[in-house]
Amino acid sequence: MADEIRKKGNRMKKYKFFLYYLTVTALLFWSFGCDEDDPVETPPPTGLEILEVPLTLLANIDSIYTIRVRVADEGVDPDYVLCTVSGPSGSNPGTFNLYDDGSLNELEAHPYAQSPSGDIVPNNDTYTRDVNSRLLTNEIAGEYTFSFSVPGQSDPIYTKSETVLAADIEDCILTHITEINGLIGCFDPVDLTPLIEVTEPDSVIDVYGVLLLDGVSIDTLNFISEEVFPALDTPYWISTILPNSFPCAGTDDNYSLRYEVSTRFGMNCSATTADFSILNDDQTILNFRGLPDTLYRPTAVGDTDTVAVTLDLEDCNLEGIQTFNGVRFDVKRDTIDWYHEDKYRLNDEGVSGDSIAGDGTYSVGLTFNRSDTYLDNLYIFRYYSVDCAPPYEQTDYLYDTVRVIQPLAEVDGLIPASDELGFEVITAPARENHL
Repeated sequence: MADEIRKKGNRMKKYKFFLYYLTVTALLFWSFGCDEDDPVETPPPTGLEILEVPLTLLANIDSIYTIRVRVADEGVDPDYVLCTVSGPSGSNPGTFNLYDDGSLNELEAHPYAQSPSGDIVPNNDTYTRDVNSRLLTNEIAGEYTFSFSVPGQSDPIYTKSETVLAADIEDCILTHITEINGLIGCFDPVDLTPLIEVTEPDSVIDVYGVLLLDGVSIDTLNFISEEVFPALDTPYWISTILPNSFPCAGTDDNYSLRYEVSTRFGMNCSATTADFSILNDDQTILNFRGLPDTLYRPTAVGDTDTVAVTLDLEDCNLEGIQTFNGVRFDVKRDTIDWYHEDKYRLNDEGVSGDSIAGDGTYSVGLTFNRSDTYLDNLYIFRYYSVDCAPPYEQTDYLYDTVRVIQPLAEVDGLIPASDELGFEVITAPARENHL
């Protein structure tokens, strides 16, 4: 009997040891597998998210504003989101519903909420309603609270609110603008300092200038707010016209500048100067650094030699402008007459052979491969610049000649195709804003 009990005890010890082994192994596996650096998936947020509510409303002018919220919960699919509006001094503009209907439904008439809803995409969990601010506020200025709720069986599932300021606002007024006498060649900087009046609590948020030629917009100019006039307690907006502010404005007497102002409450005002003239400076090519008199192609098959051509362009209207691509070259070789492709340009963008962007030095890289076709050829290059401003005047040609020889050619030479020149151009990346 005692032996049988000892055997059972030994079996129980082995069983407990086995369980202990499994437990420790599992804990070790879990501790090594859960690295603190391993990314932890964060579940997407759930609830009610306000996407678009204006911070300000016009109480005295019919203006349409879009109210938009999102229900971020896959388990909740309401027919609408309710918005309750409370106004100043206990005024109660009432409620309206936001819909996720893609503006496909004609809604019941409402004192200020619009029909259709203004929703863009149906069934994407975004609920929208356009509202008329003057009708909503009944022309009463003050703070309004928009309280949103996702309806449930008895109580709202989610709620959120936003406070909005409504005010009686009039259009801003430009009480002073700087007139421009003329922008001739390398003129001295011209400071533009408009003065603007707005209705409290409105404020100016953006000022910019539009350069007009015969009343047609051709360029823009940004203003910045730098300080406050103590006497007027109003922002001081300034912009400085430099010779390179309008690099591609051609010579003409019918220019004007329209000042455009926009405010926090969405008001706008503008004023236009009298006509003035612009006369761009002439371009001059300086410090040309071209190809050597003789250039030897590489001797190993597949090798390539790259040489750079640089020149300085003197034009105060283009100073610091990196995207001017009017510096060009043509080439002729043996029986091929003057030839040009769009890629035959020098750049000042700090790429494709150019060292420093915007320093006024324009460059191009040319590659010459090892060849058994082009053994001894005379190339003539001519470099020039074409102004980006009408009437698109061109500088005089600057000529450069190079003899290109292939040492250790394996054959006596083949007659190259008439449309092949025997070199490649390292082109600058294409840009949409090249001048």
